[in-house]
Amino acid sequence: MHLTFTSVVALQIGGRWHFVETADQARQCLRDEFDGHDGPSFQRALSTCEAVFAGLVPADGLQAAFTVAAMEAGYPFEVHDRDQSLLERRVAAEAENALTDMFLRPED
Repeated sequence: MHLTFTSVVALQIGGRWHFVETADQARQCLRDEFDGHDGPSFQRALSTCEAVFAGLVPADGLQAAFTVAAMEAGYPFEVHDRDQSLLERRVAAEAENALTDMFLRPED
């Protein structure tokens, strides 16, 4: 069963960028990061996860449902092809995440 998305979805939640490439990562992100968002698109994305794991829907169907759930939740997102620009975006996102952690997260 092919569980990898054709493209990579990058979304910003709580000031941090997350890159979602697989059905498992999408399910994990929906469960852990979409706290308080349970609208119809979110529910559809969760259902689509289960359908992907049951072999009823291709992973790209989940990618579409996941992207719509991100829109419904109001999360900024980008969809990237797997090429050099994705690598460059990941590097930039890691820098942004580090700055977010440094300046916006309270110290323990």
